[in-house]
Amino acid sequence: MDSALAIIDVMGWLINEGKIVRTISLGKSHSAAAMIFAFGSERIVGPNSSIFFHQPNISDELPESLGSHRKYFYFESKRWVDFLKKLAARCGQDEAKFRAKVNRDMWLSPKEAVEFGVADRLL
Repeated sequence: MDSALAIIDVMGWLINEGKIVRTISLGKSHSAAAMIFAFGSERIVGPNSSIFFHQPNISDELPESLGSHRKYFYFESKRWVDFLKKLAARCGQDEAKFRAKVNRDMWLSPKEAVEFGVADRLL
C-alpha cells in the first residue's frame, strides 16, 4: 500500500498543478493498480479489463506480541479509512456505502466501473 499511496500522492500533486493525469486500465487493474487507476484525472477503461479492490493486508503475519505493533496497526487502519474517504469522493460516492462495498473483495467489469464512478469512460 505504501508504494501505491506514494504514486497517488504524486498524481494528486500533478493534478493540483493543473496537469492531466490520464490513467488507462487494460487487462487487470487489481489491488494497488486499481487504487492508482481510480485516482487519475481522466480514467479510461478497456473493454476487456477487470478492476478489483480489496481490504489491505496490514501484515502477512500476526506478531507474537501484538502490543508492540498496536500503534502500527492503528496507523495503517486509519490510513486505509482516510484513503477510502478520498476514493469515495473521487468516485462521486457516499462514503459509508462506498466503504461497505470496497472494504471486502469487489470485482468490477468495465461497464460497472463507469457506473460506479471508478472510471470515466470506456475505451
